[in-house]
Amino acid sequence: MSLNPCIPAASIGQMTMRIEEVFGKSKTVFLCGLKSCGKTTIANAVAEHAGCIWMDCDDEILKRNPKYVSCREMFMAVGEQAFRNEESIAVETMIKRCKAKEEMAIVSLGGGACDAYNVLEAAKANGILVYLQQSEHVLFERMNAKGLPAYLNESDAKQQFHELYLRRNEIYSCFADYVLQLSDCTKEEAVESVCRMFAER
Repeated sequence: MSLNPCIPAASIGQMTMRIEEVFGKSKTVFLCGLKSCGKTTIANAVAEHAGCIWMDCDDEILKRNPKYVSCREMFMAVGEQAFRNEESIAVETMIKRCKAKEEMAIVSLGGGACDAYNVLEAAKANGILVYLQQSEHVLFERMNAKGLPAYLNESDAKQQFHELYLRRNEIYSCFADYVLQLSDCTKEEAVESVCRMFAER
């Protein structure tokens, strides 16, 4: 499946516009980005500040597959294709839940959501997709400190991640409705920018 044409991304300053004028009446914001970019941290803070529901894709996957203690363990056990299938189901489940509750919600997607285009398409069709963009160096250092993900080989992890970053960054930048450059703002500014998306509803 080919990607849609690139959609111009907004800077932080441009996020003060009335979002519904462009994207209709959607009440859901989806955060996407590479692993360790800050999706969970920012989504949690936004939910607290905006008083909205917060759902996490990884948590939803593990609820459906309780025998695994982490998505990394599950990925290694079942393989990428089976894991992506579970990811798609998890996102569809969260979208249905958001619609049923008819409340504002913020959803943090998995770092590899771009490898399942139907996940990004579902997010765009049912809300606003925001790419949390962080520098390659910062992301690699964070992952290295926590333990490399299953899809990176320790013997050549830095080069593998470089290639992965270039590919995923391009996809997310093209597909997202907004690109929020985290290296250019503080956590508080990032949270405020996302919170603005729930304003005037």
